[in-house]
Amino acid sequence: MPATHFRRAPWILQLNSVSTPLNADYIPPIKDFIDRLNADGKLKVVTNSLSTQVFGPYEAVFGALTRELRVTFASNDKAVFVMKVIGPLTAT
Repeated sequence: MPATHFRRAPWILQLNSVSTPLNADYIPPIKDFIDRLNADGKLKVVTNSLSTQVFGPYEAVFGALTRELRVTFASNDKAVFVMKVIGPLTAT
């Protein structure tokens, strides 16, 4: 697929993310990460008991991840993020 396809087509991605800060008080950092993703108006964020799904245009999803992963890593000693990226999806 030519690189220009990424710029022309409005990609919608699904990102399944599981976040695990490596400390005893792990819920607040996970909730904070999800809240920050929810605050981004370009994304649709769906959370269930197993993962957080993030939907949106390619640039918006990875831009938000870049920004919010940096915040999480800067404010926690260590954290693990496991991601599965599915795309492109058709817009619904």
